[in-house]
Amino acid sequence: MVVLISVSLLVVIFLVIVSPTVEAADFGDIHSKLNGEQEIVHCSNRVGGLLDIPPDHQTCGLLLDDDNAEHQDWSPWSFPPVCIPPEDDPEGGWGKLCTYTVFSLRGGPGMSVVSTPEVASSIAKSMQDPDITWLERERGIPFAPSFPPSKLPYEMKAIPGKGTGVVATAPIAKGQVLMIETPILLELEDLEPWNIRGIFELLQNAAVRLPKIDRGRMLNLTRLGKAYIVQDIMKSNSFQVTVGGVSHSGLFPDIARINHACRPNCFTRFSPTALSMEVVAYTDIQPGEELSLSYLPLNLHYRERQATLLQNWGFKCTCSLCNHPHPEREGSAQEARRISDRRRQRIGDILQELSSTKAAKLTSKKVQKRVKEIEELVSKEGLHSQIGDLYGMVADTCVEKVTTGEGERDKEEQLELVLLAKELAKKSVKRKKWFAGVDSARTAIALEKLERLENLERVLKTGGAM
Repeated sequence: MVVLISVSLLVVIFLVIVSPTVEAADFGDIHSKLNGEQEIVHCSNRVGGLLDIPPDHQTCGLLLDDDNAEHQDWSPWSFPPVCIPPEDDPEGGWGKLCTYTVFSLRGGPGMSVVSTPEVASSIAKSMQDPDITWLERERGIPFAPSFPPSKLPYEMKAIPGKGTGVVATAPIAKGQVLMIETPILLELEDLEPWNIRGIFELLQNAAVRLPKIDRGRMLNLTRLGKAYIVQDIMKSNSFQVTVGGVSHSGLFPDIARINHACRPNCFTRFSPTALSMEVVAYTDIQPGEELSLSYLPLNLHYRERQATLLQNWGFKCTCSLCNHPHPEREGSAQEARRISDRRRQRIGDILQELSSTKAAKLTSKKVQKRVKEIEELVSKEGLHSQIGDLYGMVADTCVEKVTTGEGERDKEEQLELVLLAKELAKKSVKRKKWFAGVDSARTAIALEKLERLENLERVLKTGGAM
């Protein structure tokens, strides 16, 4: 599956990189190279972790590209990087795009990264020794699956009309962690500054340098057959993640086996600290039930979902939300979809109503009433993973009305609205920590908003100027 497409669909000559020198090859040669053996280059350096890294252990944090790799240790990477310059950069604002590969990440599968030296430096600092202790302390639960490897409550099997899927073999409780997986390939999302042919060369290099078993897992994933092989696999199976503060597409082969549903029973959260993605049960799941993730934002309407799925993944969704399994309970399947769309539209209408209300007329009582309505709609539609974002949006509106409407209401009314916004911001942080992760970019933004609200509260209480 994929959350966001990062490269345009262009079919160009197939290229294989087995060293910094590029050689042209046909499709069969590419496939054989991807399945071939690799020589392992071991790294001697070990990074000390995310916090308090000794200066003599920061080698992997240096910016590394193809120019300086020959003159210094390129560890923790197993190979020296291969890079391309930006295609058109008259102002010098863009740097190189490079491929970095580690043959085994912390004793597990390999990982290739197609990104900038700055991002690679950020990744290198946590590759060898991520601060899992900090992560577990912040989240309050272990960073580990809820089940031992010998008792996994699911299996991968063929699903009629869907290819390979994942099906529960034992009861799974809401909130249990089913999978934790590191990516075998990370690709920078914004690739506009670099030549498309050069990008494909780097992608091919990223695939070729992975261990044979990981290349096999990659090649066995679904692809549409409309683009260069590695790009096609990424387009059809990757997830959007934030690494080094920058958006990337990440390929997690086992998690990619989970099929789509518009009302899923699982969700994912990515930890940049651990460079790992978790699959968490969104609801209670019974034996025989297929595990599902949403490939799309959960708030989309029926027609938007169907059009996007057909365009990007080539299928029409027949999940329970799109094809109501019990039409007698709410009339026809078509009527059930209309009810769902109306609820989703109502959430958007409420946000627009609050935003367009004049500052002097937006009271905390009105906001509370609308927030309660949003919560009820979210519950009916199963949009709980988005409630943190919705709380944040309402909080932003409250702050906007206080700051832009200064002078139209007294300090007591301003403070009342700011206190309400702060409570919504706290709820936003709590939900985002659970659904996005304690170290996610979304959670970091929510924490920054909460801090600004606490500062604004102090200003109003002390009578200072905003």
